[in-house]
Amino acid sequence: MQKRHVENVVARRGFSLLELSLVVVIMGILVAVVAVNVGGQGERAKRNATKIKLQDIKKYVEQYKLEKNEYPPALTALVAEKLIEANKTKDGWDTELNYDPRGRNAEQPFILSSSGPNKVLGDEDDMSVWDLK
Repeated sequence: MQKRHVENVVARRGFSLLELSLVVVIMGILVAVVAVNVGGQGERAKRNATKIKLQDIKKYVEQYKLEKNEYPPALTALVAEKLIEANKTKDGWDTELNYDPRGRNAEQPFILSSSGPNKVLGDEDDMSVWDLK
């Protein structure tokens, strides 16, 4: 009799298939929630890095203008003057920034922008230094 009681206790120590299935489902839900929350962070980080880079380069373009009394003909002039490093002229998507010393008007005396995530200049996802807030 005592032997049968010990066998029942040993047999009942494990988890049932239902309990294991429930744990697997809960873990799957948690992984899905984490993936959704973390997944979009990379794109946001690239966008923020590009905004910061555009603002920094704008300051160096304006500094160049103060020193030389003209806007630099290209961003490589900032590199030549050692205002920025050569690898700092790309956006968060590893595309060269768009720069043109001939601006649209007096309030936007030069063009400085990124083509955005799709790397196509002139569409809705472009980022201009003059549109940043």
